Amino acid sequence: MVDHQYIERLFNQVEDGDIEAHRAYLEIKASWHFLENCLEELKPQVLQQVIDTGPAAYGGFKVELMKGTARHSFDHLEDWKVLKGQMSHIETRSKMAHAAYLNGRTLVDDETGEIVPVSHVKYTQDTIKVTPNK
Repeated sequence: MVDHQYIERLFNQVEDGDIEAHRAYLEIKASWHFLENCLEELKPQVLQQVIDTGPAAYGGFKVELMKGTARHSFDHLEDWKVLKGQMSHIETRSKMAHAAYLNGRTLVDDETGEIVPVSHVKYTQDTIKVTPNK
């Protein structure tokens, strides 16, 4: 079992100002990385066990078989490639129109003279990135 008391102590140390939040975060992240690797190594054995004996439960979690799904590929179809290319062209122009809009300009199609529609943009929240030291 994961040492929950250790993690709780880290939280308390941050709240008490004894250690910085990023240090506690990185210690927990290192533990999480180790646990993820362990889970990946166990996954084939667990899969075979679930196939052989059925679902299992422990600690409020249940493991059961989830059948794989079909993934379709269309990139070998010429019609699909043509339409995909057209869609990519439209997306690029719409992004350019958005960039122009941000600079107070309007993008006009050279061939048709029509105003290029501006893409709708949704921004994600800022977050942190954790990478291993090299």
